[in-house]
Amino acid sequence: MSGRFSTPPQRAILIGLGAFVLLGLTDGAIGTVWPDLRDDFGRTDGSFGQVFACLAGGYLIASVASGHLSERFGMTTVFRMGSTLAALAFGIIGLGSSWATTLVGFALLGLGNGTLDSAVNAWIAVKRGQRAMGLLHGFYGVGASAGPLVAAAFVAGGDRWGVPFWIFAALQAGIVVASPLAREGFDDTPDAPDVEATRGRTVEVPSYLLALVLGWFFLYVGVEVSAGQWSFTLLSEARGTDEVLASVFVASYWGGLTVGRFLLAFGGD
Repeated sequence: MSGRFSTPPQRAILIGLGAFVLLGLTDGAIGTVWPDLRDDFGRTDGSFGQVFACLAGGYLIASVASGHLSERFGMTTVFRMGSTLAALAFGIIGLGSSWATTLVGFALLGLGNGTLDSAVNAWIAVKRGQRAMGLLHGFYGVGASAGPLVAAAFVAGGDRWGVPFWIFAALQAGIVVASPLAREGFDDTPDAPDVEATRGRTVEVPSYLLALVLGWFFLYVGVEVSAGQWSFTLLSEARGTDEVLASVFVASYWGGLTVGRFLLAFGGD
């Protein structure tokens, strides 16, 4: 590999960015395919809570375990593990064989995406610094903005909600295959200068301030994702908006959030 991404750390960043595009595609697409998925299984909108619970449960377990796994097995192994789980999950969901197996697929997707999210976030924060974090989440936003449009191409005027998940499975499998190219970059890259400069220092954060920040982040992420997931159903069913137009509105919502993340990447210190 030559050019801009010729060194191991650069290849690791490129593959990490690709993984975050897929994380965004997932979050952007699920809400758009939901009405068709719901109707195929004869469910109600209340069943979306089961999907969220499976995703969140998998995410929580993966987030808690990711740091320990990275220390024990290395970043590359954990990255491949998360990518493989996500690819398998996409395939199970795409099959759409039953409601129970679909929920299993979403639980596995939570495990896979949660592993990738935690591991790549931690690696970027420690090895590349704040601006790279903004870039990483900007690429998540690119995927989230594209997700509703990709999904709408298959659900508008038809019942092919499983196809986007097969596409995502193929893309995720490609990331699994490409991950050995990032092995040296993931496992051997030194810490970012700002991280190295503060190594050994202890900063005592008041517990109330930590609780406030965590609570605010919890609330923000919940509102952001919930709004993105439910908007398509609200617009297309409750407001009578054309499905394609509704997907454009949802993509615009994610796009607005993406702009802020790229501003952090290119303007943050």
